Amino acid sequence: MSYVQKKQILTVIPGNPGTPATAGSPAVPARCVTEKNCSPDSGHWEYEYIGTKYVPDGCSMAENPPAGTPKCTAVKQYAKVWVSGTSVEDCDYVTTCTPERPAVPPSPGVPPTPTQIDYSNNRGWNTWSRSIYKLGLGQRFTCKIPDGGFESCALAVGLKSMLGHSLGSFKNSVIVDLGGVLAADNGSVNSQVHLGSPLGGEVRITRQENGRLVYSFCKGSVVKVVEGADNFSMLAELYVFTYLRVAPDMVEDSDITNGEVQYGAA
Repeated sequence: MSYVQKKQILTVIPGNPGTPATAGSPAVPARCVTEKNCSPDSGHWEYEYIGTKYVPDGCSMAENPPAGTPKCTAVKQYAKVWVSGTSVEDCDYVTTCTPERPAVPPSPGVPPTPTQIDYSNNRGWNTWSRSIYKLGLGQRFTCKIPDGGFESCALAVGLKSMLGHSLGSFKNSVIVDLGGVLAADNGSVNSQVHLGSPLGGEVRITRQENGRLVYSFCKGSVVKVVEGADNFSMLAELYVFTYLRVAPDMVEDSDITNGEVQYGAA
């Protein structure tokens, strides 16, 4: 089943986690603070002289020792000792300055809000489609109005370049609403095709061999026929445009077939 339907618009507004309340803070004047930074002398290692040793063992201190006796060599000896630190400290002074800080008033905070989801019926003649095939001479376009869930639609005939134009820009159109079926030229109603509920009926737009457009409405044994006020050139390549006014309006079973108007018959 072929159909054209207007969809609702979904709008999602994200939630807000909120902002907690704050107590605020008082003003703080500008100030500078100087701090003393000291490092005490805790001590250090030193080498202390503890005496002289003569080597090698059994050596002689004489200028000319006897034969076979080595001459002594003096070797000074030191011991590593820890020397405790003094009470004098190595100090420096560091000054830190902070600028003035104004007072911050308390805040009541913002309460959280949930995500909001809204469906809009998108009211207005702002949804349209165009027939894939041309409506040639001796052919008719047909579509069915659903049995329910319908408010209004419009079927317009025009050149391919009319796609996206306003409904009032079309030379010929049919407007269908819950009150009936109306024929219009340049957006203004000029005749009534059917008075009463169109639900479950079929709307036909026939382009006769002489180029004249004829609008028909069929519902059961009821057949209404109205001729359009203007003709297009017989050479014009015409298409059928469907306009829907409010979601979930739709038209069903749209088709283009060969056929002439048979007055007084469906």
